[in-house]
Amino acid sequence: INADRSKGQSRTQSFDGIQREVQEKQRIEKQLAEETKQLAKQYERQEREYYQRQDQYYDYENAIQKVKQQLARQQMTTKERDELQTVIAHYRNLIAAKRNAIACLDNESSDYQITLSRLIKQKINFISELNTKLYNFSNSIKPDIQFTPIEISLTSGNYPELEQTLLALEQQLADVFAQYRQLYMRFSQQKLHLEQQVSDVQVTIAPLESKIAKLTERLQNLRQQRETIARELCALVDRVNDRETSLQRTNELDASMEKVRTQLESNRKAIEKLTEEKQQLMDEGLERCRQAVEERHRKLAAYREYVDSGETIMKQLVDVCSRNAEKASELN
Repeated sequence: INADRSKGQSRTQSFDGIQREVQEKQRIEKQLAEETKQLAKQYERQEREYYQRQDQYYDYENAIQKVKQQLARQQMTTKERDELQTVIAHYRNLIAAKRNAIACLDNESSDYQITLSRLIKQKINFISELNTKLYNFSNSIKPDIQFTPIEISLTSGNYPELEQTLLALEQQLADVFAQYRQLYMRFSQQKLHLEQQVSDVQVTIAPLESKIAKLTERLQNLRQQRETIARELCALVDRVNDRETSLQRTNELDASMEKVRTQLESNRKAIEKLTEEKQQLMDEGLERCRQAVEERHRKLAAYREYVDSGETIMKQLVDVCSRNAEKASELN
């Protein structure tokens, strides 16, 4: 019962731990999916900005070429040339800034690609680990609970579909935990029934234990008798081996064993008879002792009467002798 209780508690802890782990993994999966979506959107936005700035760069380059062509076609004044050079320098600075921005966008795009690859790798590792744990969990609860988990695709990029799969898996786990609760309630009822049976058995064990103690004592006595018989048989075997051939020794041993058995039976009967005779003799002895005591008391009473009568006679004789002596002295 303690083993069943420990097993039920450990299985409950295992179910709770797996459920918490699945929920935590689902939360991490959703968080990773959101971060991936945000990074993808940011990457698309940066890519659009990159192409827009690249288009602006080409526009500036075209404008500079047009200005150069115009300068080549016409003669400018010094003031116009200075203004044009200022504009060209300004455009060149803008182009350099755009180039720097494009380089930064390229670096950021590379970082986003690395982060996205890392997140995808984490997602694949998480899904693989989740599939393995669900498979092991399914094997651990068989045959009590039948559970075939949904296998999540490692290369799935459709996040709504992945979310639906996780929701279906969560529903499966909810059904499994419901079956587990029913199984736990059934095991609890069986445990109570078994505890009641154990209590009933313990009530009947006490008289059985006393009987077993008596039987154990009797068995010990029988074992001692068996050892005594075995020693006697060994002695007989030794004596037979020293005297006769194998067949004769076997016959004598069988005869001796039969004789010993007969002697043991005779001894047992003799012991029983001696016990009865002893009890009878004790009863007869007690009766004779009682009669002897009564006879002695009677004889003592008669002897006392005899002694008392003798003393009376002696007293009378003494009195007679005394009177005769007095008369004799008076006559003299």
